Amino acid sequence: NQYGQMGNNLTNDKYSIFTKITRAYKYEEINDVSDINLCDGRMTVLTTDNKMYSCGNNMNGYLGLGDNENKNILHEHINFFDNSNKITRLNRIKKINNTKSMTHNLFMDNSGNLFGIGSNIFGQMGLKHTEEIYIKKVNYFNIQDGNKNEKIDNSEMNIYYPVLLDISNVDEFGTGYNTTIILNHDKKVYCCGNSENNELGLYYRGTYNDFTLLMDITKHDIKDVNYIIKNDEAVI
Repeated sequence: NQYGQMGNNLTNDKYSIFTKITRAYKYEEINDVSDINLCDGRMTVLTTDNKMYSCGNNMNGYLGLGDNENKNILHEHINFFDNSNKITRLNRIKKINNTKSMTHNLFMDNSGNLFGIGSNIFGQMGLKHTEEIYIKKVNYFNIQDGNKNEKIDNSEMNIYYPVLLDISNVDEFGTGYNTTIILNHDKKVYCCGNSENNELGLYYRGTYNDFTLLMDITKHDIKDVNYIIKNDEAVI
């Protein structure tokens, strides 16, 4: 529980028995879980009322809760960045990522929109660039020095929220180590991210920062694809 990923408002404690976890709002217990993902000191929970909560390791704003401080209790996801970097309220969440998500994470809302959280250093968000996902916000508030003289602090802070990804008609999705893979309604598989060691199985080695067609499974001897398998070495 080094990062508070147990979600019980504590850190650096070990537990040999099951412990109930709570959400930040009124410290209510979470009893209505429909799905859960645990990876790299983080926990993401989806509830039956289509709300998503996260806690634990928040390095580089991975949790997508606005800041980059570790959380030792579950916090609800409220906002995201739209295509113009405007902070917008999230819709009800339909599906969370159930694969290994060391550097970034994905989830889908009820309208079929796909969102990414975390690092984009290898273009694994498919945003056609490799810049990290945050906006800078200037703080304006009064502070006092030792002589009780008021000053204005206008320092910048980074705001981290999920970002809306530019891909539609998604059925299944998952993440590898700095890689993303998507299966759409037409049974086409797209991928992006780090392929320096040919992790993506594409023709050229390198970095792919846009969703790139990997295969059309209707043209292969694949009868039933309900999910996509991946690990650290290959995405499919």
